Amino acid sequence: MLTDRKGFVEISLSAAEAGTVISAPSKGHIEIDHLEVIPTGGANTLTFTLGSSVAWTYAFDDNQGYVYDNTSPERNTLTGDEATAFTITLSAATAVTGFVLYRIVGEGQ
Repeated sequence: MLTDRKGFVEISLSAAEAGTVISAPSKGHIEIDHLEVIPTGGANTLTFTLGSSVAWTYAFDDNQGYVYDNTSPERNTLTGDEATAFTITLSAATAVTGFVLYRIVGEGQ
């Protein structure tokens, strides 16, 4: 865990398509520690994907926020496949903003 690369990225999406939030690392995998999103332009269904696995799909009302906070990183439930990206797919072309705190695990091994 001491060698994990930590990162922060803002989310700003508005197209009804998959948007890459965190690019795939060349080595290692992504683990999400904190995520906040809010659709501010109308209702939207968001699909969160880590690599080839859909982590979850959630239908939001306009201005309905969502917060995921992993308080126990050693038991991270939002873990991606090796060398794959974290994407969010929007069902409608409305604004979605927020941010993600994450770690790249296994990159330096």
